[in-house]
Amino acid sequence: MPEILLRYVEGAGVALYRHEASQAAELLAPRRDLYDYSGGFSWGYGGPGPVNLSHAIVGKVFEFDGFRKSICRKHARILLHEVIVKLKPECEYDLPVEALKELLTQ
Repeated sequence: MPEILLRYVEGAGVALYRHEASQAAELLAPRRDLYDYSGGFSWGYGGPGPVNLSHAIVGKVFEFDGFRKSICRKHARILLHEVIVKLKPECEYDLPVEALKELLTQ
């Protein structure tokens, strides 16, 4: 089952995508076409790092679904307020992609 992995490396928030548990994870790419920000990822509050993360996650989760940018940005706002800001900033997380898709398309 695909997952978004949120980790801390040397104090920096890192987001990874893993398609299957048996496979290596890959870095989640920022989506500057959805949110033009040159900083990194973070979670647990509502600043630009979490906004950047929510857009990157939505960009990956709906990568092949053909959504317009305006719909992706709407999904990113929902993800930010319903999930990302509620996470504890000092913790690491494994977020199931299917659960995120279900939340955003209900």
